[in-house]
Amino acid sequence: MLNKEVEHKIFGKCWKMFNTVRKNPTDTGWEKCVNEAHEISESIAEYKKFHEKLVLATIEEAETEEKNKNAKEKNASYKNAGAAFNAAWEMFARFIDNPDEFKKSGMDILAEYNKTYSGRFAKKLGAAIYEIVCAENNCKGTFMKDAYTFYQEFKNGITSDIESDAYAKAERIIDKHPEHMLQMMEMCAELKIRGQKQAAA
Repeated sequence: MLNKEVEHKIFGKCWKMFNTVRKNPTDTGWEKCVNEAHEISESIAEYKKFHEKLVLATIEEAETEEKNKNAKEKNASYKNAGAAFNAAWEMFARFIDNPDEFKKSGMDILAEYNKTYSGRFAKKLGAAIYEIVCAENNCKGTFMKDAYTFYQEFKNGITSDIESDAYAKAERIIDKHPEHMLQMMEMCAELKIRGQKQAAA
């Protein structure tokens, strides 16, 4: 079971790893960073894959930043990465604390996160978090993944010109996951209202 205190320490170690190489972008610094990455990944066997994804996303962001030789852009990139990382932790902690909320509104919360933090780093963090929380809550990921894909496609609203296509796709998801019919119907209704507001704007 995910432990918020333990995971908070893991997130802290990941960011410390980022700063290790940022402060010392030499072979020595990268070697220390890799050692820290290994330690994080191996610390909890049950969640090794999840922690590896966090580590790899963080190292990739550190590498991207290091390649940028413009000091002003580099500092801006670091601040953006820090904001996305902190928001990812807050979202993760929220999911751990409120599994019922995750099952009901997890897609909306993740979509809002991706809208606010649009970079590749944020997308990888969000995807890793969403996947592990799905698994932790026995949402095997199938319906959640299908529903999230649907939501992403129609997140701007279901307007009259795409209504038939949206409903056909929703019906296929319901056929596959009949136990989630009500949830899909509610999502479609909310997206249709959003589409009507968009058309009227």
